[in-house]
Amino acid sequence: MPGSIVPALHPGDYERVVVFFANALGDQILALPTLRALSRRFDGRFTLLTIEGPLDLTFGDVPRDRTVKIDISYEGEFDVAAAADAVGAAELVICPQTWHSDSISALLDRLAPPASVGLDPRFSIELPLDRDVHQVDQMFATCQVFGETRQPEAFATPFGLPAASVELAEGVREALGGRPLLVVHTETKLPKQWPIEKWNRTIVAFMDAFPDYAVIAVSRHAHSLESLTPEVHRLSGLPLASAAAMFAAGDVFLGVDSYPLHVADLWQVPAVGLFGPSNLREFGYRFTPCAAHVDGGGTMDGIHPEQVLEKLAEVVNQSRAFPRAYPLGGFSAPVVTLRYR
Repeated sequence: MPGSIVPALHPGDYERVVVFFANALGDQILALPTLRALSRRFDGRFTLLTIEGPLDLTFGDVPRDRTVKIDISYEGEFDVAAAADAVGAAELVICPQTWHSDSISALLDRLAPPASVGLDPRFSIELPLDRDVHQVDQMFATCQVFGETRQPEAFATPFGLPAASVELAEGVREALGGRPLLVVHTETKLPKQWPIEKWNRTIVAFMDAFPDYAVIAVSRHAHSLESLTPEVHRLSGLPLASAAAMFAAGDVFLGVDSYPLHVADLWQVPAVGLFGPSNLREFGYRFTPCAAHVDGGGTMDGIHPEQVLEKLAEVVNQSRAFPRAYPLGGFSAPVVTLRYR
């Protein structure tokens, strides 16, 4: 699919451009190469119509005219009139996300742009939707419509982290004696969670096989870590940027399909991902050169500790040939770049 789309539109032909992207945290990381590339193609001349939330962390280096935030339901519905009034006139609407809703259709009707690009028949340029193609590449196809010839890798450097978050992660590593670090993330939506007893069997076996490693579990809620084996170091309730720093700081990452998995991937941390109901071809690792997936065949109960430990051992051994791709503090702290005309 990448590179297969013939450029059809010229960015210079459009003055009032709206990019609609209203996905959750993990998808924001997957969309980062696309938004960076679109910003480059349009010289920052667009309005980002998006959700409420901490976008400044992930999209802090994406130049744009302005950001309009909307409240949106889990089903993708929102106040169309309010969104249209906030955006104003639009000559071009670009929607890189892989889902569509009645509200998006209604927004297109209300704005009535001369051109629109997205992965649904309601757009004047409809891109093919294929759930067996990684979401990074699905979304990046919108950039190819405007003549982008590079691949997502060209725009997939990590986002910047605040100095305090970098210092916290480095301090944790120092407190653990500088040992190699396996960072574990267990918390996600219920259907994508793995039973805690299987986590413990895997972690205990890993520590027996790799006694030089320290294991730390990072989670938003403390209660999700309470039943983990006591040998695991635990961090919960961190600010989002500090949690991201911890996932980026690991020597190896092990986690379920969630935001931290995509953070580790963006930092090219050697990693193992556990997939049950979600599609690893669409949401799995995309950028790290040393990664493995364990597929439960549609359910997390289909994943067994022995499988996970085998993949972890492979990744740990392979990782010795991959020096750390990015220094933790190697990128400027996020600052939202808005253009004023």
